Amino acid sequence: MITDSDVTDADVEESILKEIGAKVIKHQLEPTDNARDYEDKTIALIEDADAAMIVNAPMSARVLSSSKILKLIVRYGVGYDNIDVEAATENGIIACNVPDFMTFEVSDHTIMFVLALCKSLPWYHNMVVNRNWKSAFDWIDRYPMTKVDGKTVGVIGLGNIGSQVARKLSVFNVRILGHDPFLSDNEIKVRGAEPADLETILKEADIITLHTPLTETSRHMIGANELAKMKRTAMLINTSRGGLVDQNALYDALKTKRIRGAALDVFEREPVDRNDPILELDNVILTPHVAGLNHQALADLRTLASREVLRVLQGKRPLHPLNPEVLAKARAYKCKDGP
Repeated sequence: MITDSDVTDADVEESILKEIGAKVIKHQLEPTDNARDYEDKTIALIEDADAAMIVNAPMSARVLSSSKILKLIVRYGVGYDNIDVEAATENGIIACNVPDFMTFEVSDHTIMFVLALCKSLPWYHNMVVNRNWKSAFDWIDRYPMTKVDGKTVGVIGLGNIGSQVARKLSVFNVRILGHDPFLSDNEIKVRGAEPADLETILKEADIITLHTPLTETSRHMIGANELAKMKRTAMLINTSRGGLVDQNALYDALKTKRIRGAALDVFEREPVDRNDPILELDNVILTPHVAGLNHQALADLRTLASREVLRVLQGKRPLHPLNPEVLAKARAYKCKDGP
């Protein structure tokens, strides 16, 4: 069961899963503000499914405990904050994501944000489009431009995407500070950054970019207290998960010019409410959660996710289990090539 996805067909999934004669059902479950209703609709969809391929569908403890035959959940993408991994384990269900997807796309988008913020690109574009051409000296105080060269950049999260960001930033002659609680100092150095704690990054970085999963411990890791510690000239970039940043606190910091600017591809609530005050600010760049999207990347994602389903339903070990401890006791399937 494909509960929801970003495409209208299931051609890629069907072409791969036909090898085992699997029936692929494509649905488009729309998010709802009523959490229980959203869960009820998800429960109805996966009732007879051996595997669920999901984007936003809630895989809560209530949903997971409702199914007696579900063996596998695969999240189309890197983040998996809508999957209760512990509940999946308790119910003998394998949970997987696709971590090797859109690495280059999101890191490119991040670099674009870095350059656009430093050069105040959107504001000067709008000046020309709105036929408001003036001498640069008439605008330079309101929309100052700055060079990337010599800046200190804090990269929070040095997984596949964060490491690519650090590598691409290295050509700009910047100091790169890296923070990742899951990596040793030596591993951070190997990935192109100088190890630093969060406090140091907040105080010293000119640009901070987030590339970490959303968990209970990372939720609102950037809030009012953290924003208050940043330089007034600092800029914040988030292409990871909206919940990493307290958006109300960020709005206040941008509105009062507590920090210079921000660039966001992700938001606490998506789609963004048309009345969200952050849309009114002139020191923020916004894109609609598209950093990782292009036709080839989307095709790759569908292929990788489908092959993960194929492996598990063939009794083989998945490449990217979020709960590897469940493999030895996974419902109805023992991995032939060991745990």
